[in-house]
Amino acid sequence: MVLDIVTATTLCPAIIATKLSIEGGSRRNWRDGNKSLPLEVFVKFQGLGAYKRKFEGARVAMMDGKLYIEHADSQFDPETIQPLLGRFQPSREHQDVWDKTGHKGDLFTSPAPTSSSSSPPSLTPSTSPDHPPSYIYVDHNTHELKYGPPSLSSTHLPGPWSTTPLEKWLLFEGWEGWVVVQEDPERDLWALYFDRSDDGLTGEGKVGDVERGRGKGRRMLYVRLVRREPARTLGKQREDEEEGRRREEEMEDDRSCL
Repeated sequence: MVLDIVTATTLCPAIIATKLSIEGGSRRNWRDGNKSLPLEVFVKFQGLGAYKRKFEGARVAMMDGKLYIEHADSQFDPETIQPLLGRFQPSREHQDVWDKTGHKGDLFTSPAPTSSSSSPPSLTPSTSPDHPPSYIYVDHNTHELKYGPPSLSSTHLPGPWSTTPLEKWLLFEGWEGWVVVQEDPERDLWALYFDRSDDGLTGEGKVGDVERGRGKGRRMLYVRLVRREPARTLGKQREDEEEGRRREEEMEDDRSCL
């Protein structure tokens, strides 16, 4: 009996300390913009008219190694596209390089696309070597947003990614240079780019390089990007209720130790 009391006295503070640590981590995560959570990325369109209806709230998606906009009139094959679930991943190796240019931030990753949209990506980051995440990067030559393994992203521009302090707008190299480009008028296919030189992607070899004959006069629009939770479904609500009940039971068990 004495041993049971001693064991309980030893374990209960450890359990409570662990729970407080988790809760503290959750609060810090919220203040940091939930950077460690894989959240969907959506478009915020500043203009008006038809483009407002098309792009406002549109989701950023992954397909064939690139990022596209799943807008109101898009015609994607559901078997070939997957929503981007972006989360920030610190990297000391890259940060040492970025520090030399005055930039701070992280890498940006997403669960690798599955073979079918019937198997949606998990909201829990995978640590399995069999299912490594994809790294989101800016193509060094074209400034397209692409994804791939670290061996590929590191040869281009893998970051730094960050957010604004209040509204948590998505930043690359410390600013918002996001541009959507209509790559296929017939399918109304719009891809995501980053206007790194702030020249409307008119630099040599870029999609807007019309004067040198490389561009094709495609439609381009500046947009903003924000990470947020997916739409809350009834199934998600029931999962949260069950999780809440489980936590209450754990807290009751902890109190009984006191």
